[in-house]
Amino acid sequence: MSDSKDLLTGLNPDDSPIDGEYFDPLTGEVVSSDFIESLRLARANKSQSSSQEAPVYTFYINGISTTSEDYDRTIPLIDNLLKEAGINSKVNQKTYNKSGKPRKINFDLAQSIIQGVTPGSDREGNKFTRSVIKKIEHLDKKERRSAKQECEERPKPKFLIVAHSQGNFFAEDVFNGLDDNIKKRTKILAISPFTNYRGINFDNFDYLLRKDDFPNRLKKTPGIAIPKNKSNLPQWPGKPIASKFPGDINSHNIENYLDTNKYRQGNSKDKLVEESFKDAVEKIKELLKPDSGSYKPDCEPYIKIKGPKTIEAFKNGTFTVSWYNPEKNASAVQISGFQGLTIGAEMVSIPEDKLERGSFQFQAHNTDFFGSYDSEATFDASLLTSPSFFWGTRVMESDPDATVKLLGAGEGLGNIPAQAVPVEQNGELWVKWL
Repeated sequence: MSDSKDLLTGLNPDDSPIDGEYFDPLTGEVVSSDFIESLRLARANKSQSSSQEAPVYTFYINGISTTSEDYDRTIPLIDNLLKEAGINSKVNQKTYNKSGKPRKINFDLAQSIIQGVTPGSDREGNKFTRSVIKKIEHLDKKERRSAKQECEERPKPKFLIVAHSQGNFFAEDVFNGLDDNIKKRTKILAISPFTNYRGINFDNFDYLLRKDDFPNRLKKTPGIAIPKNKSNLPQWPGKPIASKFPGDINSHNIENYLDTNKYRQGNSKDKLVEESFKDAVEKIKELLKPDSGSYKPDCEPYIKIKGPKTIEAFKNGTFTVSWYNPEKNASAVQISGFQGLTIGAEMVSIPEDKLERGSFQFQAHNTDFFGSYDSEATFDASLLTSPSFFWGTRVMESDPDATVKLLGAGEGLGNIPAQAVPVEQNGELWVKWL
């Protein structure tokens, strides 16, 4: 059974409201929802920060001689890095830089030289770069469109590119090909970069590079440059084969930058990986810290209900009511048009922090006792801007989990509609009659 409870009825999705606990055994009337629980939820929501976190979309671009299997095995390292940094993101879409590994001549190496010496002249590389740019632009457009459709101010998304080795050439080209508005929200973590990201501000990228890694040893080679012209991590244990080739392949591997489970805990290699991993975590935190701004759509006031079109006999359906009311002049939401269906309450008060915009969920039950027929869920919702206050009944909170049963309609005041909402006044819980 689901732990998610209906805000109005206090029911779980699988519960039937046709129950003695929710019906008055004497009158047969539906007992109002658990107002204390509803108010507790409202208080909890009010205490939470209304600010949303900007969504982060992460891309990983691999280096040379990487098979698709190698790429897939590396993705969990990037995901773990994001998790450790407290970033709610994973590698969203594959941006695999096809490897030249199976070929007799390593195409990746030749491609890297072309990218370094004559940027923009590599046909295959340009095609890959454009594909990544399109992915980023599509995601940004999707977020902007969603904010407009929901008529809701939302933070603009951030984009993180984690690039390794040759992948940094692509990351640099992708960044330079983006619209200026998206550039501000795009960050790059460069691991073992062969480029210094010339012209890109350090607010938008940072790097990890070992002293004995290839880029640092080859930095004087034409077409190769590294950020700040220096490494920022110590060299890998052992002697690099500098006499035959300038660099240590073990130092260059991305696993030896990020895989903290690869070596026995406490040995020299493990300590180096731990150091570079922690460094990467802090760099990502700093890169993604700046505010990304927000989409502020120009919207008209609305109230709408989303949910199933029909409900099977003796089944429940879950519905979401949402509204946008810039005038903030409504105090309650009224639900109507539920012929053949039972809901826990027809009216819900609007908390002060939700006067402009808010939402809640409720469940409806198909109470068809005459045959197994589906019922159309044709609900209407409206904002009540001036409900009359007739009477107030203070609720004692001796048992916060108890279901509050409303007093009889019109008690002491004649024929008053049996409609009420929970309100808080001076720290006390009251049942407000409308």
